[in-house]
Amino acid sequence: MAIVEFYLDLTDPHSYLASTQVERIAAGTGAVFRWYPVAASELLERGQDPYFRPHGPFDPEFRRSDVEAWAAYYQVSLRDPPSRQKPDATFLAGAAIAAGGSEERGAMVKRLFSAIFVEMRTKVDSTDLFNFAADVGLDPWAYRNALIDPTVEAERIAIIERAKAFGVFGVPFCVTRDKKYFGHERLLLLTQHLLENPEL
Repeated sequence: MAIVEFYLDLTDPHSYLASTQVERIAAGTGAVFRWYPVAASELLERGQDPYFRPHGPFDPEFRRSDVEAWAAYYQVSLRDPPSRQKPDATFLAGAAIAAGGSEERGAMVKRLFSAIFVEMRTKVDSTDLFNFAADVGLDPWAYRNALIDPTVEAERIAIIERAKAFGVFGVPFCVTRDKKYFGHERLLLLTQHLLENPEL
């Protein structure tokens, strides 16, 4: 059974788009996805930002129309708030990790993505997280305690270091035992690789 490490940023629309395809790919290939939420800015060296260019592929207007076109192609809802209005990616990564194991973490990631890119929330606080935990079937009180457990922050940092060790330089980023794929557009290539190598 193939294992895919899926690195994502909960404030990134491309990570959101990739997340909407995970279940389909897993069902079609038999692969297991492990969810690794990160703050993309922590993957970069100080002053490095591959996403900002005054013109070209990452021009704000091009970026907006691009993600809207991909959302239409995937047939998913997407309302992308300006970056300055999104919640803190580091806080959200910890919130996802606090959910627990891979299945619970995946459910919380999807709920958080829905809050930001469907409901277009510009703020997520502890009360929201308490309610989100209930939404995805977690014990809200146990989850609230997990949020302040120092092992959650330790795991968040460990995930960043693991990502850097693999050469992850942006999000979304998928890693298998022998291949790396950056961007939701390359999920097609990942899917083909998994179909050809089901025992990775």
